[in-house]
Amino acid sequence: MGKFSGLSTDITNQKSWNSECQNAALSLHQYGQITHDVPKDFNNCTDDKTRETAKNSNLAQGESSCWESISGFIRDEGSNNAEEVGHRRWLLHPSLKEIGVGFYPAENVNSTNYLPPISVVKFQEPNAPLSPSKYENDLQFISWPSAGPFPIAHIPSVWSINYPAFSDSSIQAEDLIIEITRQDGTTLPTKKHLISRSTKGTSDCLIIQMTTEALSYCVVGSTITVKVYIQIYSQLFYLSFLYLGLKLLIHIFSINISI
Repeated sequence: MGKFSGLSTDITNQKSWNSECQNAALSLHQYGQITHDVPKDFNNCTDDKTRETAKNSNLAQGESSCWESISGFIRDEGSNNAEEVGHRRWLLHPSLKEIGVGFYPAENVNSTNYLPPISVVKFQEPNAPLSPSKYENDLQFISWPSAGPFPIAHIPSVWSINYPAFSDSSIQAEDLIIEITRQDGTTLPTKKHLISRSTKGTSDCLIIQMTTEALSYCVVGSTITVKVYIQIYSQLFYLSFLYLGLKLLIHIFSINISI
């Protein structure tokens, strides 16, 4: 997935984190609720380190493996993720170099307090956060879908573009004009766009919520072009448009591939 976006694939498994993630997955499974904030009065298989791991990791439930969960984090579907896609942004952070993983499978127990399988993916220590976004290898932006060939089965309903200019707080979402077209001139309508500068991954992310109609136009063999302009108001209130130099071309193909 990082390679699709032009990022380094030199990410290692921090083995010392794996046991922490495994303990967090087990504790959440027994707690019966997936949460980043395990109550202090819940002591079953839970200590301060386990609570800390749950708080600072990506969490998922119901997938058949940790690998499937990571694929789900990249898709980052659901109304609760639509304005942040924070799981995706952590995984596509340009400074990400190591991860820890844990997976606790379902047990055959007669209790409503046990969840389906839970995955925990850790990216950093709380006292050693990832360094600010630094784009390497002349990479201009990080997007999902990524520029270039992209498998149709993994087109998400919310698109994201990390671009250094978006970290400027003077740029507001309402100042941006988003133009998304297919090679035959068809316009892909969007529901909403916003800029997220939260600490969920990178702090320079343009988020574009696509309509069902727009997604139906993303067919095998099509090329989708995304252009972003910013409206500039002069002192005389004349309106002009400045092209930010951000142009994303997505070439959609079909292949049986796991990301």
